[in-house]
Amino acid sequence: MECPILIEDEAEGAEPVVLETESGTRVECEGLSGSGKYTGLKTVGEVSTTFTGCEVGETGIKCTSPGAVEGEIKPAALKGELGVIKTEGKAVNNEIGIDLAPESGSTAAQFKCAFASITVTGSIIHEVVTNRMLASESEKFLQKNGQQRPEKFEGQPADVLYSQLGESEPEQAGEGLLSKLKNEEKMEVNSTI
Repeated sequence: MECPILIEDEAEGAEPVVLETESGTRVECEGLSGSGKYTGLKTVGEVSTTFTGCEVGETGIKCTSPGAVEGEIKPAALKGELGVIKTEGKAVNNEIGIDLAPESGSTAAQFKCAFASITVTGSIIHEVVTNRMLASESEKFLQKNGQQRPEKFEGQPADVLYSQLGESEPEQAGEGLLSKLKNEEKMEVNSTI
């Protein structure tokens, strides 16, 4: 059932990719690319992304992952599983999302902005299009003031990202982005199964 996924940047001319903490620290990236695989009926794996043109807010201070070119953040490989965000009476109307987390360990990304080391841990949930066969779709991650929308699956505890600057205490962070998922063949997330 393995089927490739291509993730393309849909952010050009729009809002940047943003990682924002609850205290207001923002890392903004101009673009993204990536790929992954569907690994089962409700799972994805080997999801790798590269964020480009990354800096702290609009300061010009570049953020870079170890071994990457300046301004590139390369998160850890991710895996994901579908779940119900909100039950809406009939199953066909349920809001479904995918929870993306590191394939191993808890570190989602590590990078430096000037001399400051930043470690991002945890996972991120975003809503997916349901009950339509699609070869491509827009993928939108929503956050406001460091709080992801949504933060959890129905009946489950919050499952969010945390950002840690150096040795400071980790604080909740949210990621905002818009990308285009392209599948090798048409796929459907069916909310009634």
